[in-house]
Amino acid sequence: MKPIAGVVLAAGDSHRMGRHKALLELGGETFLGRLVRVAGEAGVVPLRVIVGAAHLQVAQAHPEFTPILIVNPEPELGQLASLRLGLTALPAEVDGVLVLLVDHPTVTAATLRALLRARRATGASIIVPVAGGRRGHPVLFGCEI
Repeated sequence: MKPIAGVVLAAGDSHRMGRHKALLELGGETFLGRLVRVAGEAGVVPLRVIVGAAHLQVAQAHPEFTPILIVNPEPELGQLASLRLGLTALPAEVDGVLVLLVDHPTVTAATLRALLRARRATGASIIVPVAGGRRGHPVLFGCEI
């Protein structure tokens, strides 16, 4: 069974927040630290984190993530540009990619595992979580997309 990879989009500049969203804290963890931990618990491998201008601060706060950090030199081009960087950094032998947003840090390992199970059970090209009748994040894309 091929693995399902993950890409965390964290390259935005976070002007309104006053500091980078990846480094905001929730329950004693940074948003980014929590997402990486939860993805690991769910079996999302390999994982890549796309960062922008705050890449040095992120690397300083999380030196253990340095091997999975990818710097987007033009984060102003938006999430799609970051996603493209993340996708090109993944090995070809993955079944799909789970796209996680750094500003959605409360996602649980159970939710991620449910998305992985849905992909494997149905083979659907796009898996989107739904809560209360509303679609949300993260979204899983099959490699065929």
